[in-house]
Amino acid sequence: MITKKSMVMTGAGVGATALLVAPASGSKYDSFTQGGVPANVRFGVENNALGSGLTSSSVAWGGLRLTNADEASGITYYGYNTSKTPGGPLTQDPKEAYKTEPDKNVYLVLNGKHYLYQGHEGAPRGYVTRVNLDESDRAKRVTLIAETDPTGAPLPTFDGITWD
Repeated sequence: MITKKSMVMTGAGVGATALLVAPASGSKYDSFTQGGVPANVRFGVENNALGSGLTSSSVAWGGLRLTNADEASGITYYGYNTSKTPGGPLTQDPKEAYKTEPDKNVYLVLNGKHYLYQGHEGAPRGYVTRVNLDESDRAKRVTLIAETDPTGAPLPTFDGITWD
């Protein structure tokens, strides 16, 4: 179980791209969703496929400051952990800040707002962020949601996230 810390999150590395699906409740499609795409192939790698009328756009990228950042643990920027270089440069150099890997988005519509939740891996510890797709202010778009379990222990690095 992961404790709820706050409500905003972003993406790292090359960035998070919003590819949206039909909402869990209400109308079949809303302003974020329309059309459909075939299922992924069982083997191999496929390019992104968008339903008719949809476009992709970057909504979060490495170096975007997190709201509700945890300075003490170095969880301050989307896609980076700065615990070994506090305030240090955010580059792809392995001697600089740790790069995290936010992936396997969970898209949720909660109280009419659209969010992407992501687990982060590839650093000294894991964490969960939330990207508010309705927020136009970049400074408020991505929030650190959780970096500890209910006992206060750091989350392990993990690959992916699901909604239950």
